[in-house]
Amino acid sequence: MEIWKDIEWYEWLYKVSNTWKIYSYKSNKEISSIKGSKYLRVILSLNDKSNSFYSHRLVAQAFIPNPENKPQVNHINLIKHDNRIENLEWCTAKENMRHACINWLFSDTIMIKINQYDKLWVFIKEWENITQINASLWYDISFICKVCKWKRKSAYWCIWEYSMS
Repeated sequence: MEIWKDIEWYEWLYKVSNTWKIYSYKSNKEISSIKGSKYLRVILSLNDKSNSFYSHRLVAQAFIPNPENKPQVNHINLIKHDNRIENLEWCTAKENMRHACINWLFSDTIMIKINQYDKLWVFIKEWENITQINASLWYDISFICKVCKWKRKSAYWCIWEYSMS
């Protein structure tokens, strides 16, 4: 069953549904979302000023409680245009990055061994994969992934690289 709620700050101008449709009271019809580079967006106007909003954030703000006041919305199944309520969750930037690193953005590292060295390139340990590092050390693995891809020099006082074995 489709449920509609007014959009905060735009009450009586626009509403959003739990099926991520946006409705304009003024034009008496649904507004189409614009496909941006990554996410669906919608343009809302108030007092002759237009603003762009991520559709998934509007859905989350209307339908998903956020008692910890987390600032970001994560797409659980990694499909950025799937804005169903059951696919969205509030998260911190760190939680969002960890989810991306483990599941998608750095998926090539999940099955690759990683070597850990001190800053003088003295070998410390070979890890089975990035998930093992996270489980053992609780480091923000996005930093380690960036070192492995030469986008950072070091992380956690160490140098990390993909193992060639």
